[in-house]
Amino acid sequence: MGFFWEGLPPYVLSWARQMLPGTVAAVETGTFRGDTSALLNEYFGSCVTIERSPAFAQTARARFALVPSIRVLEGTSSEVLAQALPDAQLSCFIWLDAHGMYDYIGSSTEENPLLTELDTIFAARSSTNTIIAIDDARGLGTQPGWPSIGQVCSAMQANGFQTICIDDCLIAASTDLDADFWNLYQQSRMVEVSALFHVWRAVKRSVRIRQRLDSLLSKRS
Repeated sequence: MGFFWEGLPPYVLSWARQMLPGTVAAVETGTFRGDTSALLNEYFGSCVTIERSPAFAQTARARFALVPSIRVLEGTSSEVLAQALPDAQLSCFIWLDAHGMYDYIGSSTEENPLLTELDTIFAARSSTNTIIAIDDARGLGTQPGWPSIGQVCSAMQANGFQTICIDDCLIAASTDLDADFWNLYQQSRMVEVSALFHVWRAVKRSVRIRQRLDSLLSKRS
Protein backbone atom coordinates (compact mmCIF):
# COMPACT_ATOMS: atom_id res chain seq x y z
CA MET A 1 0.00 0.00 0.00
CA GLY A 2 2.92 2.33 0.60
CA PHE A 3 2.52 5.56 2.53
CA PHE A 4 -0.94 6.87 3.33
CA TRP A 5 -2.29 9.92 5.08
CA GLU A 6 -3.66 9.14 8.53
CA GLY A 7 -7.01 10.86 8.93
CA LEU A 8 -8.60 13.30 6.51
CA PRO A 9 -6.14 14.50 3.83
CA PRO A 10 -6.39 18.29 3.32
CA TYR A 11 -6.14 17.87 -0.46
CA VAL A 12 -9.48 16.02 -0.34
CA LEU A 13 -11.03 19.12 1.22
CA SER A 14 -9.60 21.40 -1.46
CA TRP A 15 -10.98 19.07 -4.13
CA ALA A 16 -14.40 18.85 -2.46
CA ARG A 17 -14.65 22.62 -2.18
CA GLN A 18 -14.10 22.87 -5.94
CA MET A 19 -16.61 20.11 -6.71
CA LEU A 20 -19.53 21.26 -4.55
CA PRO A 21 -21.65 24.25 -5.58
CA GLY A 22 -22.21 27.31 -3.41
CA THR A 23 -21.69 27.44 0.34
CA VAL A 24 -20.61 24.10 1.80
CA ALA A 25 -21.49 22.89 5.30
CA ALA A 26 -19.27 20.30 7.00
CA VAL A 27 -20.47 17.48 9.24
CA GLU A 28 -18.27 15.04 11.14
CA THR A 29 -19.00 11.91 13.15
CA GLY A 30 -16.33 11.01 15.69
CA THR A 31 -14.88 14.23 17.13
CA PHE A 32 -12.17 12.67 19.32
CA ARG A 33 -9.85 15.59 20.20
CA GLY A 34 -11.27 17.93 17.56
CA ASP A 35 -8.32 18.20 15.18
CA THR A 36 -10.38 17.27 12.12
CA SER A 37 -13.23 19.50 13.33
CA ALA A 38 -10.82 22.44 13.25
CA LEU A 39 -9.60 21.42 9.79
CA LEU A 40 -13.15 21.21 8.41
CA ASN A 41 -13.96 24.59 9.90
CA GLU A 42 -10.85 26.05 8.28
CA TYR A 43 -11.82 24.83 4.81
CA PHE A 44 -15.59 25.28 4.89
CA GLY A 45 -16.16 28.00 7.47
CA SER A 46 -18.24 25.85 9.83
CA CYS A 47 -18.47 22.35 11.23
CA VAL A 48 -21.01 20.31 13.17
CA THR A 49 -19.25 17.42 14.88
CA ILE A 50 -20.71 14.45 16.78
CA GLU A 51 -19.00 12.68 19.67
CA ARG A 52 -20.50 9.84 21.70
CA SER A 53 -17.95 9.99 24.53
CA PRO A 54 -19.04 12.55 27.16
CA ALA A 55 -15.40 13.15 28.11
CA PHE A 56 -14.25 13.82 24.54
CA ALA A 57 -17.34 15.94 23.84
CA GLN A 58 -16.63 18.07 26.90
CA THR A 59 -12.99 18.48 25.87
CA ALA A 60 -14.03 19.54 22.37
CA ARG A 61 -16.57 22.05 23.70
CA ALA A 62 -13.89 23.59 25.89
CA ARG A 63 -11.43 23.71 22.99
CA PHE A 64 -13.93 25.43 20.69
CA ALA A 65 -15.65 27.60 23.29
CA LEU A 66 -14.53 30.73 21.43
CA VAL A 67 -15.18 29.29 17.96
CA PRO A 68 -18.93 29.68 17.33
CA SER A 69 -18.66 28.17 13.85
CA ILE A 70 -17.88 24.75 15.37
CA ARG A 71 -20.80 23.03 17.09
CA VAL A 72 -20.25 19.88 19.16
CA LEU A 73 -23.17 17.45 19.55
CA GLU A 74 -22.94 14.74 22.18
CA GLY A 75 -24.46 11.36 21.38
CA THR A 76 -24.15 8.51 18.92
CA SER A 77 -24.33 9.21 15.22
CA SER A 78 -27.45 7.03 15.09
CA GLU A 79 -29.11 9.43 17.52
CA VAL A 80 -28.02 12.86 16.33
CA LEU A 81 -26.68 12.68 12.77
CA ALA A 82 -30.05 13.61 11.27
CA GLN A 83 -30.17 16.87 13.23
CA ALA A 84 -26.55 17.66 12.35
CA LEU A 85 -27.17 17.57 8.59
CA PRO A 86 -27.85 20.96 6.97
CA ASP A 87 -30.83 21.91 4.84
CA ALA A 88 -31.04 19.70 1.76
CA GLN A 89 -30.54 22.71 -0.53
CA LEU A 90 -27.13 23.46 1.00
CA SER A 91 -24.04 21.60 -0.22
CA CYS A 92 -22.47 19.34 2.38
CA PHE A 93 -19.18 17.54 2.99
CA ILE A 94 -19.59 14.65 5.44
CA TRP A 95 -16.67 12.97 7.22
CA LEU A 96 -17.60 9.63 8.81
CA ASP A 97 -15.15 8.55 11.51
CA ALA A 98 -17.32 7.37 14.40
CA HIS A 99 -16.07 3.80 14.10
CA GLY A 100 -13.10 2.58 16.12
CA MET A 101 -10.07 1.21 14.29
CA TYR A 102 -7.76 -1.56 15.54
CA ASP A 103 -6.21 0.55 18.29
CA TYR A 104 -9.59 1.63 19.68
CA ILE A 105 -10.77 0.07 22.95
CA GLY A 106 -14.55 0.15 23.08
CA SER A 107 -17.46 -2.07 24.03
CA SER A 108 -17.13 -5.68 22.94
CA THR A 109 -20.73 -5.59 21.71
CA GLU A 110 -20.68 -2.36 19.69
CA GLU A 111 -20.86 -2.45 15.92
CA ASN A 112 -19.65 -0.15 13.22
CA PRO A 113 -22.38 2.52 12.72
CA LEU A 114 -21.40 3.19 9.10
CA LEU A 115 -24.39 1.65 7.29
CA THR A 116 -26.81 3.34 9.70
CA GLU A 117 -25.05 6.65 9.10
CA LEU A 118 -25.33 6.18 5.35
CA ASP A 119 -29.05 5.35 5.59
CA THR A 120 -29.56 8.59 7.54
CA ILE A 121 -27.68 10.59 4.91
CA PHE A 122 -29.47 8.96 1.96
CA ALA A 123 -32.86 9.66 3.55
CA ALA A 124 -32.09 13.35 4.07
CA ARG A 125 -29.89 14.38 1.17
CA SER A 126 -29.38 14.18 -2.58
CA SER A 127 -26.10 12.97 -4.01
CA THR A 128 -25.94 16.01 -6.32
CA ASN A 129 -24.68 18.38 -3.61
CA THR A 130 -23.15 15.93 -1.14
CA ILE A 131 -19.68 14.41 -0.84
CA ILE A 132 -19.09 11.66 1.71
CA ALA A 133 -15.65 10.64 2.98
CA ILE A 134 -15.14 7.58 5.18
CA ASP A 135 -12.01 7.03 7.26
CA ASP A 136 -10.27 3.67 7.80
CA ALA A 137 -11.18 2.17 4.44
CA ARG A 138 -8.54 -0.52 5.00
CA GLY A 139 -10.56 -1.82 7.96
CA LEU A 140 -13.85 -2.39 6.11
CA GLY A 141 -14.87 -6.03 6.33
CA THR A 142 -11.96 -6.99 8.59
CA GLN A 143 -13.55 -6.72 12.04
CA PRO A 144 -16.76 -8.07 13.62
CA GLY A 145 -19.70 -5.81 12.87
CA TRP A 146 -17.90 -3.93 10.10
CA PRO A 147 -19.51 -3.87 6.63
CA SER A 148 -17.38 -4.90 3.69
CA ILE A 149 -16.15 -2.34 1.21
CA GLY A 150 -18.42 -4.03 -1.34
CA GLN A 151 -21.48 -3.44 0.87
CA VAL A 152 -20.59 0.21 1.33
CA CYS A 153 -19.90 0.81 -2.37
CA SER A 154 -23.13 -0.97 -3.37
CA ALA A 155 -25.13 1.22 -0.98
CA MET A 156 -23.44 4.30 -2.42
CA GLN A 157 -24.11 3.27 -6.02
CA ALA A 158 -27.77 2.52 -5.26
CA ASN A 159 -28.15 6.10 -4.03
CA GLY A 160 -26.45 7.93 -6.89
CA PHE A 161 -22.84 7.99 -5.71
CA GLN A 162 -19.61 6.87 -7.35
CA THR A 163 -16.69 5.90 -5.14
CA ILE A 164 -12.91 5.83 -5.03
CA CYS A 165 -10.37 4.81 -2.38
CA ILE A 166 -7.71 7.46 -1.77
CA ASP A 167 -5.06 6.95 0.91
CA ASP A 168 -7.08 5.32 3.73
CA CYS A 169 -10.36 7.03 2.78
CA LEU A 170 -13.36 5.96 0.75
CA ILE A 171 -14.64 9.03 -1.12
CA ALA A 172 -18.14 9.20 -2.62
CA ALA A 173 -19.48 11.85 -5.00
CA SER A 174 -22.54 12.08 -7.24
CA THR A 175 -22.57 10.04 -10.44
CA ASP A 176 -23.93 13.21 -12.08
CA LEU A 177 -20.91 15.20 -10.93
CA ASP A 178 -17.74 15.51 -12.98
CA ALA A 179 -15.83 14.39 -9.92
CA ASP A 180 -12.36 14.46 -11.50
CA PHE A 181 -11.19 11.53 -9.41
CA TRP A 182 -8.06 11.37 -11.56
CA ASN A 183 -6.93 14.77 -10.27
CA LEU A 184 -7.67 13.65 -6.72
CA TYR A 185 -5.58 10.53 -7.23
CA GLN A 186 -2.71 12.57 -8.67
CA GLN A 187 -2.73 14.80 -5.60
CA SER A 188 -2.57 11.75 -3.34
CA ARG A 189 0.46 10.47 -5.24
CA MET A 190 2.23 13.81 -4.80
CA VAL A 191 1.68 13.54 -1.05
CA GLU A 192 3.14 10.03 -1.11
CA VAL A 193 6.19 11.18 -3.07
CA SER A 194 6.74 14.04 -0.61
CA ALA A 195 6.47 11.61 2.29
CA LEU A 196 8.93 9.26 0.62
CA PHE A 197 11.53 12.00 0.18
CA HIS A 198 10.99 13.12 3.77
CA VAL A 199 11.50 9.60 5.10
CA TRP A 200 14.48 9.00 2.81
CA ARG A 201 16.22 12.12 4.14
CA ALA A 202 15.65 10.89 7.68
CA VAL A 203 17.03 7.45 6.79
CA LYS A 204 20.16 8.95 5.21
CA ARG A 205 20.67 11.16 8.26
CA SER A 206 20.39 8.14 10.57
CA VAL A 207 22.88 6.21 8.45
CA ARG A 208 25.39 9.08 8.58
CA ILE A 209 25.05 9.30 12.38
CA ARG A 210 25.54 5.55 12.69
CA GLN A 211 28.63 5.71 10.47
CA ARG A 212 30.14 8.46 12.64
CA LEU A 213 29.47 6.46 15.81
CA ASP A 214 31.00 3.34 14.28
CA SER A 215 34.04 5.37 13.24
CA LEU A 216 34.51 6.78 16.75
CA LEU A 217 34.12 3.36 18.33
CA SER A 218 36.64 1.82 15.94
CA LYS A 219 39.19 4.53 16.77
CA ARG A 220 38.79 3.95 20.51
CA SER A 221 39.29 0.24 20.10
